[in-house]
Amino acid sequence: YKAMPPFGKFSCRLEAIAELKRQLVVINDAVDAQGPYLTGSEVSLADATLFPTMIFIVHALPKFEAIAPDAPAVLGDKLGRWYDWIAANDE
Repeated sequence: YKAMPPFGKFSCRLEAIAELKRQLVVINDAVDAQGPYLTGSEVSLADATLFPTMIFIVHALPKFEAIAPDAPAVLGDKLGRWYDWIAANDE
């Protein structure tokens, strides 16, 4: 892994955030609508992989964007609902 400073292949933070938001739309579109997990009724590697990154995004992105610091506003409807459910039902 060789990220080029300071924003990888992007020339500025705004471009990097725009790409992140495009990728969040892709993930949000792939989330199972019935849930409660990303791929349906059972926890999967997808949940374990994405949750730590989503924590970072939910808490960091509002510092750089004029959006409410809540999961659905930052992540999208399905991904935000999943994030809130996981956070509330941590076992």
